[in-house]
Amino acid sequence: MIRAATTRLKETLQVDERVIGHCYDPRVLTREDAPGSHRHGDSAAGLGPRQLVMRAVRRCGLLTLDGHALLDRCVLPSAAYGHRPARLQAAALEAAVAELLAERRLESALGSRDAWGQPHHPARDGQAVIPLVGYRPARRRVISPWGDTEPEVSGLLPLQFVAGHLRRLRPGCSPSPVQQAAFRDYCRRLGEANGWELPYGYTFVTEHTRGR
Repeated sequence: MIRAATTRLKETLQVDERVIGHCYDPRVLTREDAPGSHRHGDSAAGLGPRQLVMRAVRRCGLLTLDGHALLDRCVLPSAAYGHRPARLQAAALEAAVAELLAERRLESALGSRDAWGQPHHPARDGQAVIPLVGYRPARRRVISPWGDTEPEVSGLLPLQFVAGHLRRLRPGCSPSPVQQAAFRDYCRRLGEANGWELPYGYTFVTEHTRGR
């Protein structure tokens, strides 16, 4: 059994296109929400130059604790395509970078490269200075509409699924035939091999949802 819990933020945030109400790791969000990434798969197929640039920076860039990603601008073309692109493809990427910088969706920075070719930010003394292109998550507060009376429930989602489980009975009580049958059905579906009868002093609570 795995139990997970979340911690509710004091204020709801919107990070790029995602609305977040619970504590999260900005670095994970930077990687997972890159263009072409979704719950059904992850692929750069069909992405245009702007999306390829953003995907490369967010997926391949150096990450800071606040989710800021910085990529060596020299390796951007090969990071975007997975190989050295043709001249027209490289030109399209450069135009896309210029647009994203002008819109402040990306930002320029300076770093350095060590003797092994590893980039660093900030730049280190004695190393060659290199241009970087960076992505910084855009965060803003989500203002609740007037009259919003949604209750604040710390650590719980508004709607919660509860799996089937055993519950101890008070002394002198016994499980109903309905719950005994439900437990046998539950064990049969799970392929349980240790017996399908309820332990003494327990009943079975079937799976359900709670909340609004």
